Amino acid sequence: MAPRREVALRRVLARRGLALSAALEAQIDGCSELATLERWLDQAVTAASAGDALA
Repeated sequence: MAPRREVALRRVLARRGLALSAALEAQIDGCSELATLERWLDQAVTAASAGDALA
């Protein structure tokens, strides 16, 4: 399930024009906690930056 969340998270950020740095890409890739990925996805909808989404 997690890979789908990762794809969705990247898609939302991309559609909103929020660029991911290499460090943020690594943070997403390294996350295996479903609850964290879901929180990031929710935050990505309204975040001012990709970093804010992954806070």
